[in-house]
Amino acid sequence: MEDSSGSNHSRRQPKGGALMSEVYKELRQEIELLAKVAPVDHTAPVQFPDPVCLSTIERRVLVKSIFSFVEALSYSMKAFALDSTGASRLTQEELLLAAEQEYYLDSSGNAKLRRPKLQTLSNIRFAFSILAKAKMADFTLDVSHQGWQVLLLALKVRDRLMHPKGPDDLNVSDEEIRDALRAFIWFEHQITLILGAAINSLEKQFANMRKSKPAAQS
Repeated sequence: MEDSSGSNHSRRQPKGGALMSEVYKELRQEIELLAKVAPVDHTAPVQFPDPVCLSTIERRVLVKSIFSFVEALSYSMKAFALDSTGASRLTQEELLLAAEQEYYLDSSGNAKLRRPKLQTLSNIRFAFSILAKAKMADFTLDVSHQGWQVLLLALKVRDRLMHPKGPDDLNVSDEEIRDALRAFIWFEHQITLILGAAINSLEKQFANMRKSKPAAQS
């Protein structure tokens, strides 16, 4: 039931791959809009214009939107791993963190659950790691790649924008906005790679099952 304000928060939320797909589609459309991507044939690869054409305000919003995408997809990957049959491959610690929960003791000495404080970078690596583990996917996030390095730089810009100490902290330079867009493109490509690896793993499992299945008697 919707509340009086018309909110849809109470509707049933999608799980696993459906959640990942819906979040990806919605936030990617937002980034394309903010980056002023020209409407093109959907069969052609999206071409992002040079983001230096954006105004100061538009640059700030785009950086924040990119990290909304990164953090939402990281959460969705963890949900996908938990909703998989391969979740049984995860340790109890991994299961708990994937659900974004941790135990603590209250003042009465009772064990309680709460949401842990997750660092963005370690959470990204964890999300890719447990999804690959749950799906038996041959994938490891390459943190030595230049894409990871620009993600680190872009994250510093996002943090500065979220906690400005002065007017200069609200400015996003040409190189910073380019790095942010490069980070998004790299991160999105890693999503494509891990999902492709997961599909390949599933196909191999099915092929092995067919090989091991005894031939039907005539």
